[in-house]
Amino acid sequence: MRRLLFGTLLFCFVHLHSTVGCDCGPRPVAQYVENASIVFVGRVVFTDEDGTGSVQQKTLVHFQIEESFKGLAPGIHDVWVDPGSFTDCYYTYSLGTRYIVFAAGTGPSISSNAKPLPAGIDRDDPPHIYWAPECSGTEAITSKTKRAVSHDIVYLRKYKKELQEN
Repeated sequence: MRRLLFGTLLFCFVHLHSTVGCDCGPRPVAQYVENASIVFVGRVVFTDEDGTGSVQQKTLVHFQIEESFKGLAPGIHDVWVDPGSFTDCYYTYSLGTRYIVFAAGTGPSISSNAKPLPAGIDRDDPPHIYWAPECSGTEAITSKTKRAVSHDIVYLRKYKKELQEN
């Protein structure tokens, strides 16, 4: 009986990591859009990533919006994102890099940030922080990914047009 219990617990422990962790593979862009509150293309203009790559840091990333596809009002020109602070799904964003971002509206609040607030954030009127960890679908737009991202952007433009028509 003990062997069966031990074997079951060991099996669950080994397979739990891939179930709970960020064991994510490529998915269709439609699935990423469905799971996101906002979708946009933007450039990183600020990140307080400390360079350690540690998931134990509270990180904020500020994007300048180039094109919005879902969830953002037309007048919104910038968005703040938490890349998965304090999780195994931490995603590293590079300053100056363009990304296609799929984010949810469930990021942590500014007040929980132990680090000094980035310049331009008013503690009394903080921005909403969106959540875009590793498996959200977010991807850097580089020479290697540009072709695939271009196909995704074509899909997103059609998606946005359909939303506007309905």
